[in-house]
Amino acid sequence: MASFFKVLQCMFLSSNFEENERLETLYRYQILDTPSEAAFDRITLLASRLLKVPISLVSLVDQNRIWFKSRLGLEYPQVDREGSFCGFAMYNPGVYCINDTLTDSRWCNHPLVTGEFNLRFYAAAPLCTSDGQRLGTLCVMDHHPRQLSELEVQTLQSLGELVIEQLDLRLASQRLQQTEIALLQSEDRFRSLVEQAADGFLLHDLNGQILDVNQFACQSLGYTRQELLKLSIQQIETEEIPALFLQSLVPNEPITLRRIYRRKDQTTFPVEVRVGLIQVGEQQLIHALARDISDRLQIEQQLKQQAERERFTSRLTQRIHESLELSEILNTTVTEIRQVLQTERVIIFRFDDHYGGEVLTESQTKGCFSLLGNRYTDSCIQQTLGLENPQKIKSVADIDTSNLSCCHYELLHKLQVRAYLVTPIWHGQKMWGLLLVHQCSSPRQWQTWEQELLVSLSAQLAIAIQQSELYHQLQLVNHELKDLATSDSLTGVANRRCFDDYLHHQWAQLSQDQLPLSVILCDLDFFKRYNDTYGHLAGDLALREVAQGINRVMRYPGDLLARYGGEEFAVILPKTDVSEAILIAQNIQNQIEQLKIVHEGSLVDTYMTCSLGISSVIPSEKIPPKQLVAMADQALYQAKAQGRNQYVVSSLSSSFSQKK
Repeated sequence: MASFFKVLQCMFLSSNFEENERLETLYRYQILDTPSEAAFDRITLLASRLLKVPISLVSLVDQNRIWFKSRLGLEYPQVDREGSFCGFAMYNPGVYCINDTLTDSRWCNHPLVTGEFNLRFYAAAPLCTSDGQRLGTLCVMDHHPRQLSELEVQTLQSLGELVIEQLDLRLASQRLQQTEIALLQSEDRFRSLVEQAADGFLLHDLNGQILDVNQFACQSLGYTRQELLKLSIQQIETEEIPALFLQSLVPNEPITLRRIYRRKDQTTFPVEVRVGLIQVGEQQLIHALARDISDRLQIEQQLKQQAERERFTSRLTQRIHESLELSEILNTTVTEIRQVLQTERVIIFRFDDHYGGEVLTESQTKGCFSLLGNRYTDSCIQQTLGLENPQKIKSVADIDTSNLSCCHYELLHKLQVRAYLVTPIWHGQKMWGLLLVHQCSSPRQWQTWEQELLVSLSAQLAIAIQQSELYHQLQLVNHELKDLATSDSLTGVANRRCFDDYLHHQWAQLSQDQLPLSVILCDLDFFKRYNDTYGHLAGDLALREVAQGINRVMRYPGDLLARYGGEEFAVILPKTDVSEAILIAQNIQNQIEQLKIVHEGSLVDTYMTCSLGISSVIPSEKIPPKQLVAMADQALYQAKAQGRNQYVVSSLSSSFSQKK
């Protein structure tokens, strides 16, 4: 809001006189309604790429319109000034940002916001001349809301200043072209203008022979004026100027290009040169206005590196958080770090006690031997791994010139390490492990950004490790809950609920495959009498023994034993026909007989026996699964009615029984 009121105050204080003065400054540049120029188009392209926006404009605010000198992502060349974003933003003291136009009370009803254009994000750097006149903006737009980081705001501000530099350079070049002939005729006037230029000036013929220079060019190149006048332009530039380029020059149509100049001491520096052709009588001459862009290129390189690091960090962070498997997370991390740092070995070391631990994962080049799986419990491990100051990153550029203890140096030398970075990985208040980067073949001066990147990634690793552990704890709890929900607490076999779910699942599957499904219901004979005779604790023990015995009969992983009732067990046998089911029922009887559980209360035997009901059918959508259980239950009823200690087989059409 404070910024908004400053803009209003600035607008209200601007008198007609100040507006006229501003327009005079703008018109002095003679840029309105001129064709597009590569210098400005590069700036809008750079703005779009660095800030990741589809639209970027160099807008100049005329009396009643806003004209775009360069436009990327926009078709029309100008818009009305009244109610415009740029007309408002150019008076802002700094970069003006609207993160979401729909939530901004000033702009939410603007036609560009509510209409088909769907403008949702706008940011602009005012174009302000050295004497304070506001000419327009370098603005960026997007159809989606977003928020610029502090670095992106600085980038937009710097690019806006670059637009002003281009305008000044263009104006200087225009003025130079307009006065070239007059200056050649008047040496004093020519010398006065050229010497005042803030860039290096060189004049040469088509053969490259230098005819004139200014003092700035002499200082930049390290020559005296007399020395330069004896040289050709080919001796100044590191690359030969193509003949086709010289032939393509047209009078009063200068071209801007980047070249590399060589100083007298043979050092080089990059320049942006505005080259033009002038006609002096019958002679054609070439003038070059050269500006040292070393600082600008360094800034551009830093911005590019920063953008690449941010993309890498974002990509790696996303990949880390996409996985909950710790081994996959660690392998991804060391591989990506080694590639981006172009180093020879990256490892993650995990502690198991104060002085020991193991290399869990590693990525290394062929020049470094592997440390994967190695354990280290050396008494020197604390200082060797950098734990004497665990809160910070440790950087060693060359172990041979660093002040290291003997045991520290010996271990690093044994590990084939010449330079290294190490930063801790924390899990809560406990140091979980270390993230280490090794240079094996030679010393290495670690850059600040490399150290900052490693610290940032170790923090992300800590979060991912915690998430992975929580995930596995949750899996364990879920597994335990599933066991509780599907298992019988007394016998450990499946419960009734699990039986019903599994029966429906197998019914659906086998009805498609048209394969048989069998069910056996097993009831312990006179079990109530057993409990009355021996007590419930003995009864519980007998049930567990019987469950274990029946489980030994199960043949395939798909077979399921469940406790169906108090003393009743049920068996589901997928892909098993009635003859196979009978064999299994007989085996169940044999297993229970072999248990030799004494049962004096039984009316059929002195040991525990059972009655079984068997049913088998090929599942069909026309028959409900409960019908199969009902058939087995009916068969069990018959087995008990016929004297117990036997099995009865039931089918849809008939049944038969068999005593033990």
